[in-house]
Amino acid sequence: MDSILNYIGTTEYVEVEYSKTESFATILHINDIKISEKYGNDYISAYCYESFDIITLKINRIRRIQQQWTKIENESMLVPRRGLYVFTCLGDNHLVYEVYMMEKGELLWKYFSGEFTHMNGWMEVQPIAFHYVGPFQ
Repeated sequence: MDSILNYIGTTEYVEVEYSKTESFATILHINDIKISEKYGNDYISAYCYESFDIITLKINRIRRIQQQWTKIENESMLVPRRGLYVFTCLGDNHLVYEVYMMEKGELLWKYFSGEFTHMNGWMEVQPIAFHYVGPFQ
């Protein structure tokens, strides 16, 4: 099983199934994961998109982890491996999603700059995160 500790210090957005009891679990989407300064090594703190706040989770109560998105830190980030990518982007006044087949080593911003610059409403579309779907031929 994947460990939440593998995501500390990364730019990944992950989905976790978290359970305070045996019979009830909650699905949370988090990033900016750190060891809890307040509670120590058995806990993490992370930004939670359901509560729009920093939350604290006990590590042994995390039942499942699945990487969802990787934050695009800057325009010079490169595609890590060949395949199909879904981008979440800033649009005019909402998020938009775009899908591209990308080659390893290309700029993640390839379809958002230069001749590929495009608009959504009154704003240029800007990628903020990507999800790797998988390899396609």
